[in-house]
Amino acid sequence: MAMKKADCKDDQDVAISTVVATEKAVIKGDGSTTLQHLKTAGKWTLGIAEKIGVSVAAEVIKRAM
Repeated sequence: MAMKKADCKDDQDVAISTVVATEKAVIKGDGSTTLQHLKTAGKWTLGIAEKIGVSVAAEVIKRAM
């Protein structure tokens, strides 16, 4: 939701789609696909995660990148 509220550009729309795909992989328990999506999430996604205080997600994104 925080990502959708941010001023989005086309590349940020792609990042939002990546996060949705990541969530689906997490729900399925597919760790390798989850990490693959996180690797492509990008710095904007990392910034949003840090901004809203999702430190665990931010750390995972940093390590994946």
